[in-house]
Amino acid sequence: MARQCVRTCGRPRRHDVAGRRQAARHSHVLSLFGRTSAGILIAAAAFMRTALALSLFLGSLSFPAVTAAQFPYPPIQYPYRYATLESDLRIVVKPKDAAVYVDGYFAGKVEEFDGAFQRLHVEPGQHEITIYLEGYRSMKQRLYLSPRGSRKIEGALERLAPGEAVEPPPAPVDPPDRSEPSPAPKSS
Repeated sequence: MARQCVRTCGRPRRHDVAGRRQAARHSHVLSLFGRTSAGILIAAAAFMRTALALSLFLGSLSFPAVTAAQFPYPPIQYPYRYATLESDLRIVVKPKDAAVYVDGYFAGKVEEFDGAFQRLHVEPGQHEITIYLEGYRSMKQRLYLSPRGSRKIEGALERLAPGEAVEPPPAPVDPPDRSEPSPAPKSS
């Protein structure tokens, strides 16, 4: 027969390893354990149970709805952006006044993207990077950029030989039309 609790609760008391959960319900058991690790565990369990009950109570309360019209001022604008999935390109090419094109669209001059903290921010995915300067042979690279990745393009543009045909500036590349479904695979 189990011994009754010393206090007035009258519940059976078991202070062995299997009865720690039951002992946590009895706050006066802490005095029996003293300042041992078991006593600290039981105190932590009792605290967590109280915290859970309090959070359930607060969660059941209802609060009045707040509308944007009640706040006349706009929210605080932070000077830094949140992290994005953009990829970074550092372009170190000579001559520095050459134009940089991404998928046929002008992005800027090489000198804007070759410094220690200067980068060309591009969406992740496949891109064709063209570096063009009239009188020089264009440099083209097709890259697949991963999210938050960083790449470096290095090189030098070669002068065209006398009488060699001048290349036109790159034209914008149209992205593939995504409205049409892809053809179904043929089964044999």
